[in-house]
Amino acid sequence: MAEPSKVIHIRNVGHEITEADLLQLLQPFGSISKLVMLRGKNQALLQMQDIHSSVSALQYYSGVQPSIRGRHVYMQFSSHQELTTDQSSHSRNSDQESEPNRILLATVHHVLYPITVEILHQVFKAYGYVEKIVKFQKSAAFRPSSSINRVMRLWKHLLLCMEGTYMMVAAS
Repeated sequence: MAEPSKVIHIRNVGHEITEADLLQLLQPFGSISKLVMLRGKNQALLQMQDIHSSVSALQYYSGVQPSIRGRHVYMQFSSHQELTTDQSSHSRNSDQESEPNRILLATVHHVLYPITVEILHQVFKAYGYVEKIVKFQKSAAFRPSSSINRVMRLWKHLLLCMEGTYMMVAAS
């Protein structure tokens, strides 16, 4: 067994298991300060507030098989003593911390006339510098399910962020 740590490594974390499930499993042993789900590896790293809490949790679960939503999960001390957050690796999903990216994805529906890269450049250069355009044909099977109001709000936001934009355009 690894040296005791505030960080608990949890394996066999299937896609059906949520962060709330893991919190519910370990919160009785103490306060949880960080939780990182590694979905691609079916694993999670959970940092307790102190080593005593993590030791208590692993001692308890050494005699009782932890199970979440019918799936056995396996826990051990992590080789990490603490989970650190690297500013450069932050997820772009955090709306408050990330800056808008420079990529605009535009989809053209009901194409009546051929749409060339030159036409797209002519349309979008009015809103700012266009660095690059990548055009591809989408399969007919894909249909976005967004409401028109949501699409219009997104479009207005994207137009505000156009300067220095890469564009990807799909026609369907």
